[in-house]
Amino acid sequence: AAVRAELRPGNTVAATGVLNVLARAFTDIERLGSQVIAVRGDRGFQGEDVFKYLEGRCVDYAIKIALDQNLRAWAMDLTYREITQDGDDAIEVAAGTYQRASWSRARRVVCIRRRIAEGIAKGMVHSMQAIATTLDADPEDVYHFYNQRCAMEGLIREAKDGFGIDEFSSRSW
Repeated sequence: AAVRAELRPGNTVAATGVLNVLARAFTDIERLGSQVIAVRGDRGFQGEDVFKYLEGRCVDYAIKIALDQNLRAWAMDLTYREITQDGDDAIEVAAGTYQRASWSRARRVVCIRRRIAEGIAKGMVHSMQAIATTLDADPEDVYHFYNQRCAMEGLIREAKDGFGIDEFSSRSW
């Protein structure tokens, strides 16, 4: 197996050069004789260029997108279904077709919201997230598929704490 890692200055935002990083990762994976069938990405991967790149390669994706005022208003009109209780909060999912102004076309968006289940604020939305996806799966399945990417933060912490990667010399950057 191969791992692609790239050290960048700490003031670099996640989206900087993401399409180049993605293309190099695809090349590495294909060189190993494998193929990419789906991509999970955080908001650093959102954007028309990434969506079109993946769609052009017929690769499914589930990519978190930023919630702006228009998306929030659209999401409020969806019909949500409760999928689980998380402590005192209920997690609800819904899906629909949405087109952001910067997109060339409408795309499927799965919305997840956490509702406060008990207490004085019962029923209020505590948090919301949105995932642009090509997956033709139940919104709950898209939610669970996307959340499998959350292990990355642990791997980054292990690289820093266990291998001292954050102490490497960066003078040659």
